[in-house]
Amino acid sequence: MSSLKPELRIKSQEWIQEDIESLPTLELQQVAIDFITKLARGEVRGTRLETKNHVGDLSDCHKLYFDLTPSDGPRYRIIFRYLPIPDKPEILELIAIGKREDLFVYYEAIKRLGR
Repeated sequence: MSSLKPELRIKSQEWIQEDIESLPTLELQQVAIDFITKLARGEVRGTRLETKNHVGDLSDCHKLYFDLTPSDGPRYRIIFRYLPIPDKPEILELIAIGKREDLFVYYEAIKRLGR
């Protein structure tokens, strides 16, 4: 008998829906939603971020790359945190979703976290 991990509760602000809707295509919006679902189910984890002098401190956050075609390289990111702690998360807090170009999504995450 296998034990199933409980699905994480998703916490987000109203701007996350706006972030998703601002993605350029409906197909890309669906890819973002699918990855959020996979994160909440624990099917994917993302990569932990660090403090960068040119961006700021996002060391308590993770990122997940996504795009429609991997051959182009993933142009978009989901920035999120596991709460209360990454090793025993109960909540998936969505911070920002958007393009990586010009570090846009990282600066947006810093701003939204008040850092």
